[in-house]
Amino acid sequence: MKKLKIALISLVLLILPVSVFAAEIKSEASYTLASGDELNDDLFVSGQTIVIDGKVNGDVFAAGNNIKVTGEITGSLFAVASTVDVQGKIGNDLFAAAGSVFIDSEVEDNIFIAGGSAVTQSKFRGGRDLFIAAGISDISGYLARNLYAGSGSMNVNGRVDGDAYLQVGDEDSNVKYGNTDAQGGLTLKKGSAIGGNLEYQANQKAKIESGAKVTGKTTYKPYPTKTKVDDGKTLAEKEKAAGAQLFTFAAFRKSVGFVEFVILAILFLAIFKRQSQEIITAFRISYGKTFGVGVLVLFIIGFLFLALPLSILMVILGAQLPLILAAVVYLVLYMSKIITAYYLGELIMRKLFKEKTYSPYAQVAVGAIVVSALIVFPIFGILFKILIMAFGLGAAFIWCYQKMKRMPEAASKTVSRTRRKVATKISKSKKK
Repeated sequence: MKKLKIALISLVLLILPVSVFAAEIKSEASYTLASGDELNDDLFVSGQTIVIDGKVNGDVFAAGNNIKVTGEITGSLFAVASTVDVQGKIGNDLFAAAGSVFIDSEVEDNIFIAGGSAVTQSKFRGGRDLFIAAGISDISGYLARNLYAGSGSMNVNGRVDGDAYLQVGDEDSNVKYGNTDAQGGLTLKKGSAIGGNLEYQANQKAKIESGAKVTGKTTYKPYPTKTKVDDGKTLAEKEKAAGAQLFTFAAFRKSVGFVEFVILAILFLAIFKRQSQEIITAFRISYGKTFGVGVLVLFIIGFLFLALPLSILMVILGAQLPLILAAVVYLVLYMSKIITAYYLGELIMRKLFKEKTYSPYAQVAVGAIVVSALIVFPIFGILFKILIMAFGLGAAFIWCYQKMKRMPEAASKTVSRTRRKVATKISKSKKK
């Protein structure tokens, strides 16, 4: 039973790369891999400032305020921060989510960017496709394949050898108010070149400067501008009526979800009581490390299912596997909320009953109520949910990592016990 429980929890976390269990994990206020230093392993790092001047022979998962790479990463880079500045070579894919993303180096595979601004500079060399979701985009340098982008405004200054599929500007301003002069647009600067087709949707036609070149077909699709729907009501009136219905349904669904979460949290503890108690020890060791690891795990999951839509994953992996992965991810995220609820309940009960013992089921129930209350708010609820899942994922991941490290030792002890039993039986049989 013990092995089965460990296997079940570990299976839920198989969405993470297997190589992570042998990785270098760092959680510091400031982390630097100095020029000339070389790390022959994957690197998981969180901190305010992260600088990689040396060489990493593996993947890098980084979460912080400012991340700067001037050295070389032979694998992929996963970065989430306020600012991500990449000036060193990336040997595989680049995933970046930040307020500002700057790339001025070679990336041998695909590039995925989500943020306030996305800038590729003159030394940028992209080996495959570039995917962008940003408020402002400025594309310079060279891209070997296709450009896929959604941006408030976009300038193309460099060369794209493949096709460009773009959505530029604000659709809502046109649909609601009939505004055909909304801010945001596409500009192809002098000297820029698109080797394939250009397909884009925007508030107005692109500004193509003299000397800019599109080899293939250019297709422009404007946003709709009508303000009335078929029954004669304005869109605002339609939205108000629909909003009232949605509010009633949402209130009912949240009430049901609240009761459901408390019950499932208690059931989870009943099945995984000892494992849950072991997992929450990660909180006590280091809040910073637990949260940092959890953010990185959320970042990986987010890019897997947001940067690559389910339909694309079904084409790549087949029809069944992406659906199974999606179900596993849902279980992972739900489990992370229960783990955090258990720890919050422990803190609250400890404060309320300093000199008394209390049931762990009461503890997880109290924590589940608090978690449900925190995530119910419209805006801050999303932030609380992210924090709660990050802490839960970090604690579960650290627990699995520690279990994996102890597996060789446990296996050695099992082999030794088996040998002793066999030797004892042989000795008894000889005496007979």
